Amino acid sequence: MTVPITQESFMAFLKCQRKSRLLSEGAIGAQAEFCEWQRRSEDNYKELASARLCSSIPPNERYVGTPPAERLRERRYRLIFDYAVGESDVHARLHALEVDCSQDRARHHCYIPIRFVPKEKVTASDKLMLAFDALALSRATSELPAVGKIVHGRQCSAVRLPLHKFIRRVQSLIEKIVTQHAERATPPAMLNKHCTECQFQSMCRQIACEKDDLSLLATISDKERKKFHEKGIFTVTQLSYTFRPRRRSTPGVTKHFPALKALAIREGKIVCATTSARFGPHSQRGACAFVE
Repeated sequence: MTVPITQESFMAFLKCQRKSRLLSEGAIGAQAEFCEWQRRSEDNYKELASARLCSSIPPNERYVGTPPAERLRERRYRLIFDYAVGESDVHARLHALEVDCSQDRARHHCYIPIRFVPKEKVTASDKLMLAFDALALSRATSELPAVGKIVHGRQCSAVRLPLHKFIRRVQSLIEKIVTQHAERATPPAMLNKHCTECQFQSMCRQIACEKDDLSLLATISDKERKKFHEKGIFTVTQLSYTFRPRRRSTPGVTKHFPALKALAIREGKIVCATTSARFGPHSQRGACAFVE
Protein backbone atom coordinates (compact mmCIF):
# COMPACT_ATOMS: atom_id res chain seq x y z
CA MET A 1 0.00 0.00 0.00
CA THR A 2 1.33 3.43 -1.01
CA VAL A 3 1.86 5.82 1.89
CA PRO A 4 0.54 9.29 0.97
CA ILE A 5 3.01 12.15 1.13
CA THR A 6 1.96 14.93 3.48
CA GLN A 7 3.19 18.48 3.89
CA GLU A 8 4.83 17.46 7.15
CA SER A 9 6.73 14.53 5.65
CA PHE A 10 7.78 16.56 2.60
CA MET A 11 9.02 19.46 4.72
CA ALA A 12 10.87 16.99 6.94
CA PHE A 13 12.52 15.42 3.87
CA LEU A 14 13.97 18.83 2.98
CA LYS A 15 15.75 18.83 6.36
CA CYS A 16 16.37 15.15 7.14
CA GLN A 17 15.44 12.02 5.19
CA ARG A 18 15.34 9.90 8.32
CA LYS A 19 12.84 12.23 9.99
CA SER A 20 10.59 12.11 6.93
CA ARG A 21 10.58 8.31 7.01
CA LEU A 22 9.87 8.18 10.74
CA LEU A 23 6.93 10.58 10.38
CA SER A 24 5.47 8.55 7.51
CA GLU A 25 5.67 5.46 9.73
CA GLY A 26 3.76 7.24 12.48
CA ALA A 27 6.68 7.51 14.91
CA ILE A 28 6.26 9.95 17.80
CA GLY A 29 9.32 11.51 19.36
CA ALA A 30 9.82 13.71 22.40
CA GLN A 31 8.02 16.93 21.55
CA ALA A 32 10.38 19.84 22.17
CA GLU A 33 9.25 23.19 23.53
CA PHE A 34 10.71 24.88 20.46
CA CYS A 35 8.43 22.84 18.18
CA GLU A 36 5.38 23.87 20.19
CA TRP A 37 6.43 27.51 20.11
CA GLN A 38 7.06 27.32 16.36
CA ARG A 39 3.65 25.76 15.74
CA ARG A 40 1.89 28.42 17.81
CA SER A 41 3.77 31.18 15.98
CA GLU A 42 2.75 29.78 12.61
CA ASP A 43 -0.90 29.43 13.66
CA ASN A 44 -0.98 32.97 15.03
CA TYR A 45 0.58 34.33 11.86
CA LYS A 46 -1.97 32.49 9.71
CA GLU A 47 -4.76 34.16 11.64
CA LEU A 48 -3.13 37.58 11.31
CA ALA A 49 -2.40 37.25 7.59
CA SER A 50 -5.83 35.76 6.85
CA ALA A 51 -7.55 38.64 8.66
CA ARG A 52 -5.61 41.17 6.58
CA LEU A 53 -6.54 39.45 3.35
CA CYS A 54 -10.20 39.30 4.36
CA SER A 55 -10.40 42.95 5.43
CA SER A 56 -11.22 44.18 1.92
CA ILE A 57 -13.28 41.22 0.71
CA PRO A 58 -17.03 40.76 1.43
CA PRO A 59 -17.97 37.62 3.44
CA ASN A 60 -19.88 36.10 0.51
CA GLU A 61 -16.69 36.15 -1.61
CA ARG A 62 -14.57 34.07 0.76
CA TYR A 63 -14.82 30.50 1.97
CA VAL A 64 -13.26 28.38 4.72
CA GLY A 65 -12.88 24.70 3.87
CA THR A 66 -13.02 22.68 0.65
CA PRO A 67 -15.81 23.77 -1.70
CA PRO A 68 -17.04 21.49 -4.53
CA ALA A 69 -14.92 21.41 -7.69
CA GLU A 70 -17.62 23.14 -9.77
CA ARG A 71 -17.45 26.18 -7.51
CA LEU A 72 -13.72 26.41 -8.18
CA ARG A 73 -14.35 26.33 -11.92
CA GLU A 74 -16.99 29.03 -11.51
CA ARG A 75 -14.51 31.17 -9.54
CA ARG A 76 -17.28 31.85 -7.07
CA TYR A 77 -14.95 32.81 -4.20
CA ARG A 78 -12.08 35.27 -4.33
CA LEU A 79 -10.40 33.65 -1.32
CA ILE A 80 -10.52 30.11 0.06
CA PHE A 81 -8.84 29.15 3.33
CA ASP A 82 -7.80 25.71 4.63
CA TYR A 83 -8.42 23.89 1.35
CA ALA A 84 -7.84 20.17 1.95
CA VAL A 85 -6.40 17.71 -0.57
CA GLY A 86 -6.87 14.03 0.23
CA GLU A 87 -5.72 12.13 -2.85
CA SER A 88 -4.25 8.64 -2.67
CA ASP A 89 -0.66 9.86 -3.09
CA VAL A 90 -0.77 13.35 -1.57
CA HIS A 91 -2.43 14.75 1.55
CA ALA A 92 -2.24 18.49 2.18
CA ARG A 93 -4.09 21.38 3.75
CA LEU A 94 -3.36 24.56 1.82
CA HIS A 95 -3.17 27.81 3.75
CA ALA A 96 -5.23 29.72 1.18
CA LEU A 97 -6.26 29.95 -2.46
CA GLU A 98 -6.80 33.17 -4.38
CA VAL A 99 -8.47 33.82 -7.73
CA ASP A 100 -5.80 34.42 -10.36
CA CYS A 101 -6.44 37.88 -11.79
CA SER A 102 -3.46 37.92 -14.15
CA GLN A 103 -3.93 38.50 -17.87
CA ASP A 104 -2.92 34.93 -18.79
CA ARG A 105 -5.34 33.26 -16.34
CA ALA A 106 -7.19 31.57 -19.22
CA ARG A 107 -4.16 29.38 -19.85
CA HIS A 108 -3.63 28.34 -16.23
CA HIS A 109 -5.44 27.35 -13.06
CA CYS A 110 -8.18 29.74 -11.97
CA TYR A 111 -6.78 29.71 -8.40
CA ILE A 112 -3.24 30.12 -7.11
CA PRO A 113 -1.93 28.83 -3.75
CA ILE A 114 -0.96 31.19 -0.94
CA ARG A 115 1.42 30.24 1.87
CA PHE A 116 1.84 32.22 5.07
CA VAL A 117 5.44 32.46 6.36
CA PRO A 118 6.11 34.32 9.65
CA LYS A 119 9.78 34.91 8.84
CA GLU A 120 10.96 38.15 7.29
CA LYS A 121 13.11 36.34 4.74
CA VAL A 122 11.65 33.84 2.28
CA THR A 123 13.88 30.76 2.00
CA ALA A 124 14.28 28.14 -0.71
CA SER A 125 12.35 25.68 1.50
CA ASP A 126 9.40 28.09 1.64
CA LYS A 127 9.35 28.27 -2.16
CA LEU A 128 9.48 24.48 -2.45
CA MET A 129 6.60 24.14 0.01
CA LEU A 130 4.56 26.59 -2.08
CA ALA A 131 5.31 24.48 -5.15
CA PHE A 132 4.26 21.37 -3.20
CA ASP A 133 0.93 23.10 -2.42
CA ALA A 134 0.47 23.86 -6.13
CA LEU A 135 1.23 20.25 -7.05
CA ALA A 136 -1.20 18.98 -4.41
CA LEU A 137 -3.90 21.30 -5.78
CA SER A 138 -3.33 19.91 -9.26
CA ARG A 139 -3.95 16.38 -7.93
CA ALA A 140 -7.46 17.45 -6.87
CA THR A 141 -8.36 19.68 -9.83
CA SER A 142 -6.23 18.28 -12.70
CA GLU A 143 -4.90 21.79 -13.36
CA LEU A 144 -1.45 22.99 -12.30
CA PRO A 145 -1.06 26.62 -11.15
CA ALA A 146 1.81 28.42 -12.85
CA VAL A 147 2.36 30.91 -10.05
CA GLY A 148 1.87 31.16 -6.30
CA LYS A 149 2.08 33.75 -3.56
CA ILE A 150 3.94 33.90 -0.24
CA VAL A 151 2.77 36.32 2.45
CA HIS A 152 5.60 36.85 4.94
CA GLY A 153 6.96 39.06 7.70
CA ARG A 154 5.37 41.42 10.18
CA GLN A 155 4.15 43.68 7.39
CA CYS A 156 2.47 40.72 5.63
CA SER A 157 4.36 41.49 2.44
CA ALA A 158 3.20 39.48 -0.57
CA VAL A 159 5.61 37.92 -3.07
CA ARG A 160 4.30 36.41 -6.30
CA LEU A 161 6.50 33.57 -7.61
CA PRO A 162 6.62 31.61 -10.87
CA LEU A 163 6.57 27.93 -9.93
CA HIS A 164 7.89 26.08 -12.99
CA LYS A 165 11.43 25.34 -11.79
CA PHE A 166 10.31 24.72 -8.19
CA ILE A 167 7.64 22.23 -9.28
CA ARG A 168 10.25 20.26 -11.23
CA ARG A 169 12.39 20.13 -8.10
CA VAL A 170 9.40 19.06 -5.98
CA GLN A 171 8.54 16.28 -8.43
CA SER A 172 12.13 15.04 -8.23
CA LEU A 173 12.02 15.05 -4.42
CA ILE A 174 8.68 13.24 -4.39
CA GLU A 175 10.19 10.51 -6.56
CA LYS A 176 12.98 10.12 -4.00
CA ILE A 177 10.44 9.92 -1.17
CA VAL A 178 8.45 7.26 -3.02
CA THR A 179 11.65 5.28 -3.59
CA GLN A 180 12.49 5.63 0.09
CA HIS A 181 9.04 4.34 1.08
CA ALA A 182 9.55 1.31 -1.16
CA GLU A 183 12.70 0.39 0.74
CA ARG A 184 12.39 -1.44 4.03
CA ALA A 185 15.43 0.04 5.69
CA THR A 186 15.12 3.38 7.49
CA PRO A 187 17.74 5.94 6.43
CA PRO A 188 20.72 6.07 8.81
CA ALA A 189 20.91 8.66 11.56
CA MET A 190 22.91 11.64 10.28
CA LEU A 191 23.08 14.58 12.68
CA ASN A 192 22.71 18.06 11.20
CA LYS A 193 21.68 21.61 12.12
CA HIS A 194 18.00 20.67 12.20
CA CYS A 195 18.53 18.24 15.08
CA THR A 196 18.24 20.97 17.71
CA GLU A 197 14.55 21.44 16.85
CA CYS A 198 13.66 17.83 16.01
CA GLN A 199 11.55 15.56 18.20
CA PHE A 200 13.79 12.60 17.32
CA GLN A 201 17.02 14.31 18.38
CA SER A 202 17.82 12.16 21.42
CA MET A 203 17.11 8.90 19.59
CA CYS A 204 19.26 9.78 16.57
CA ARG A 205 22.08 11.13 18.70
CA GLN A 206 22.19 7.92 20.72
CA ILE A 207 22.45 5.90 17.50
CA ALA A 208 25.18 8.19 16.17
CA CYS A 209 27.14 7.87 19.43
CA GLU A 210 26.88 4.08 19.36
CA LYS A 211 28.18 4.07 15.78
CA ASP A 212 30.77 6.79 16.52
CA ASP A 213 29.41 8.42 13.36
CA LEU A 214 31.23 11.29 11.66
CA SER A 215 28.08 13.42 11.84
CA LEU A 216 28.87 13.87 15.54
CA LEU A 217 31.38 16.46 14.30
CA ALA A 218 29.01 19.32 13.48
CA THR A 219 31.65 21.25 11.53
CA ILE A 220 31.95 18.56 8.85
CA SER A 221 29.77 19.24 5.81
CA ASP A 222 27.95 16.54 3.85
CA LYS A 223 30.46 16.95 1.03
CA GLU A 224 33.42 16.44 3.37
CA ARG A 225 31.74 13.44 5.01
CA LYS A 226 31.24 11.78 1.62
CA LYS A 227 34.92 12.28 0.80
CA PHE A 228 35.90 10.63 4.08
CA HIS A 229 33.55 7.71 3.33
CA GLU A 230 35.19 7.27 -0.07
CA LYS A 231 38.51 6.91 1.77
CA GLY A 232 37.06 4.29 4.09
CA ILE A 233 36.73 6.60 7.10
CA PHE A 234 33.34 6.19 8.79
CA THR A 235 33.92 6.91 12.48
CA VAL A 236 35.34 9.72 14.60
CA THR A 237 37.98 7.37 15.97
CA GLN A 238 39.17 6.42 12.49
CA LEU A 239 39.35 10.08 11.52
CA SER A 240 41.37 10.96 14.62
CA TYR A 241 44.28 8.77 13.45
CA THR A 242 44.59 10.68 10.18
CA PHE A 243 45.64 14.00 11.70
CA ARG A 244 49.13 15.24 10.94
CA PRO A 245 50.38 18.60 12.34
CA ARG A 246 50.89 21.28 9.70
CA ARG A 247 54.26 23.03 9.67
CA ARG A 248 53.07 26.25 8.04
CA SER A 249 50.02 28.45 8.35
CA THR A 250 48.85 31.77 6.97
CA PRO A 251 49.32 34.69 9.41
CA GLY A 252 46.10 35.71 11.09
CA VAL A 253 44.18 32.68 9.74
CA THR A 254 43.05 29.82 11.96
CA LYS A 255 42.25 26.69 9.99
CA HIS A 256 39.79 24.04 11.04
CA PHE A 257 40.91 20.43 10.89
CA PRO A 258 38.15 17.85 11.45
CA ALA A 259 40.77 15.20 12.19
CA LEU A 260 42.19 17.40 14.96
CA LYS A 261 38.80 17.70 16.62
CA ALA A 262 38.37 13.94 16.33
CA LEU A 263 41.75 13.50 18.01
CA ALA A 264 40.70 15.80 20.85
CA ILE A 265 37.54 13.76 21.38
CA ARG A 266 39.43 10.46 21.34
CA GLU A 267 42.00 11.65 23.86
CA GLY A 268 39.46 13.57 25.94
CA LYS A 269 41.48 16.77 26.12
CA ILE A 270 42.37 19.97 24.32
CA VAL A 271 44.78 19.32 21.47
CA CYS A 272 46.65 22.06 19.65
CA ALA A 273 48.44 21.95 16.32
CA THR A 274 51.00 24.73 16.28
CA THR A 275 53.88 25.90 14.18
CA SER A 276 56.76 28.28 14.73
CA ALA A 277 57.53 28.74 11.02
CA ARG A 278 57.53 32.36 9.81
CA PHE A 279 56.98 33.72 13.30
CA GLY A 280 60.22 32.82 15.01
CA PRO A 281 60.91 30.23 17.70
CA HIS A 282 58.78 31.98 20.33
CA SER A 283 55.66 32.47 18.21
CA GLN A 284 53.03 29.86 17.53
CA ARG A 285 50.18 29.72 15.04
CA GLY A 286 47.87 26.91 14.08
CA ALA A 287 44.62 25.34 15.14
CA CYS A 288 43.20 23.92 18.32
CA ALA A 289 40.27 21.68 19.06
CA PHE A 290 38.20 21.64 22.19
CA VAL A 291 36.35 18.67 23.60
CA GLU A 292 32.59 19.35 23.58
